[in-house]
Amino acid sequence: MSLLLNVIFASHARSTHHKLALDALRHLQGDEAAQWADVIISQHAAYLEGAKAPDDDFKDFKNHVLHVKENFWGGAVSSAEHWYGQFIDHLRSAEWKEAAYAAGVLSHYYSDPQMPFHTGQTEAEGAVHRAAEWSVTKSYEKLRTLLEQELGGYPRVNMSAAENWLEEMVKSGAVMANQYYDLLIDHYNLAVGVKDPPAGLDRVAQEAVARCLGHATIGFARILERAFEESSVRAPEVTLTMKAVLATINVPIRTIVNRLADAKDRKIVEAIYQEVQETGKAVHSLPESEKLVRQFHAAEVRKVSMMVLNAEPARPAGQRFGKPLHEQKTIVQKAASQPVSKPEVSKDVSPAMNLKPESAPIAIPSAKTKEIKPDDGAMSPVHEVKTTAVIPGVTPSVVS
Repeated sequence: MSLLLNVIFASHARSTHHKLALDALRHLQGDEAAQWADVIISQHAAYLEGAKAPDDDFKDFKNHVLHVKENFWGGAVSSAEHWYGQFIDHLRSAEWKEAAYAAGVLSHYYSDPQMPFHTGQTEAEGAVHRAAEWSVTKSYEKLRTLLEQELGGYPRVNMSAAENWLEEMVKSGAVMANQYYDLLIDHYNLAVGVKDPPAGLDRVAQEAVARCLGHATIGFARILERAFEESSVRAPEVTLTMKAVLATINVPIRTIVNRLADAKDRKIVEAIYQEVQETGKAVHSLPESEKLVRQFHAAEVRKVSMMVLNAEPARPAGQRFGKPLHEQKTIVQKAASQPVSKPEVSKDVSPAMNLKPESAPIAIPSAKTKEIKPDDGAMSPVHEVKTTAVIPGVTPSVVS
């Protein structure tokens, strides 16, 4: 599995969502973990297509966020629950391609709220959100190595036995990530990142992002395991060969696609940088996803007009880039070792974990409406990885 997975990772994974979804397969546990990984990898084209579908096809960007300090505003929970249900249905129907696609979509809605900039909203964020995401994609492997070799490895992610266990997992992941929201704004340098994306993240920012990626990876592996168990379906036998995987790879085309994607990201980040230099904040240069979430947030949470919002000043980002912290123990280490305080809520709402978005999320696309192209690529079993570090969040009773 390792060799085949590495081939697909290197040739097909163009985004952080692709890479995280593939890495989760390395961490599956259980008696049939290797067999289930084989099933998904045999349909890797559908799996990876699903992992980017919310961005590329659905564009339901309000469903990609969960604002911890604003009563968990956003539609990530309901979207994750919907696609978990789709995944279970396709498993029980032995529709392996559709199941792989649904699993990929589920990975997106689960992992997005574990990226700090999807857990809050400020005017300062606009200057660095897209640039930081580009930097993470370009330095993903470096961040993974940092987590494995210097930060104690992948965390243990607890799962509740409660009926709303998936909701709790999405919310606890968002609470964990939200601790790094302001930290990332302060420790990302847009002027550096626009020229050299990985260099835009200083060491403090790298540690924060690496921990978020690790938590999302392990958490999604646990979700897949729960789905396989809940479906009561045995993993089918699939034939995986290197020849089948290599047949899906067209090196010249992949190279062109990767370069085009990189050029698109660079163009967006350069436009943001130019506007920030001229006006002090990013408004008109924001990508579609950020513009829409900003508009929804202004109308539904802050209840201000866009004219008022656009006139607001934004605090400069990157003010602590590369600077040593006041204490020897890093902010990231402290956040990872201390209990998470409950987010503030208004007096007229119920406790945080029971909160619902203030308005209904954007309609969730149905799996039945998405045509999935066939794929015969495949891979071999993954190795179980034990995790030790503990990431703060909701700590319900643990089930194996």
